[in-house]
Amino acid sequence: METIEQPKKPKIGQATVVLIAANTEYEFRFPKNLSGFRMQCRDGTAFIYSFVKNVVGMAVPSEPYATVLANDNLQLRNLNLDKETVIYLAGSAGKVVECSF
Repeated sequence: METIEQPKKPKIGQATVVLIAANTEYEFRFPKNLSGFRMQCRDGTAFIYSFVKNVVGMAVPSEPYATVLANDNLQLRNLNLDKETVIYLAGSAGKVVECSF
């Protein structure tokens, strides 16, 4: 009789980042060996993000950054990151960004 191995289920994590103050940079660290992630604002508010520190936490952000539009989400898949990934977020006060990875 032949044994068939079941595929391993990927580990799924969830976290939230509370953007307490407006125009303030908040750091979120994804785990090592990340293969993809999804982020959205819980109430659908737009927010900005960057993989570079000290660019989004100001009234007028500097490059490089990108915007997740209102009622949208950011999904990056098929990543092969062998080190910890840090993303920096800024937005309106009191907003909650949900992260799944």
